[in-house]
Amino acid sequence: MLVIRMQRTGRKRQPSFRLIIQEKARSPHSKVVEIVGFYNPRSKEKGFNEERIAYWLGQGVQPTDSVHNLLVNAGLIHAEKRRVVHLTDTRRAAIEEKKEKATVAAAAPAPVAEAAPVEEAAAPEAAVEPTPMEG
Repeated sequence: MLVIRMQRTGRKRQPSFRLIIQEKARSPHSKVVEIVGFYNPRSKEKGFNEERIAYWLGQGVQPTDSVHNLLVNAGLIHAEKRRVVHLTDTRRAAIEEKKEKATVAAAAPAPVAEAAPVEEAAAPEAAVEPTPMEG
């Protein structure tokens, strides 16, 4: 199966990528069927051979998630973006637990906050009355 993927080029800490057509099982640095574009994430510069990308997509080539999102931004694919960052089950459970605690904490203080002003209002009335002094 062929895929459109990114092949990293460039120097250390200065990445740039080629968009390539390649067998899915191959390493991104091995033999390439065709180079169909480039992307520089630092300068946001990108260039696509739109005709060839459209041809390969018509042949059933699947883009990776990151390439899919680049093609959606460029208007070559009319679809929703895909989620690129995948959460582990442990991390997903921790995030859901944190959300549940936040909703419970947000709901619980509301009645306590309403009762507190009533008590404060009663306390100044008692302090207003003077106490008689013997002497």
